Amino acid sequence: MSRFLKFSNRILNTAFIKHVEIDNNAKKFTIYLSTRSMDGLFLLGSGSVSTETDIVYACQKEHPDSYAIVEKWINSLKCVSNDNNK
Repeated sequence: MSRFLKFSNRILNTAFIKHVEIDNNAKKFTIYLSTRSMDGLFLLGSGSVSTETDIVYACQKEHPDSYAIVEKWINSLKCVSNDNNK
């Protein structure tokens, strides 16, 4: 299995994929990537920290090649399930 997904305009390292949403009705994949940057403010023991998430979309209607690449990659993954109905 490849560690990279090659699209027409980018190469994506699969190690940075946080999760993928699959919308079967819209024929669309939404890929959320983890980032290593954080912003925050702390003052007198309280504050907040936030991160930004990069998102990549692959829609069959608008980007059929990218959709096919992600679909093939997802289908190549081994699924872990608690489902005993095999």
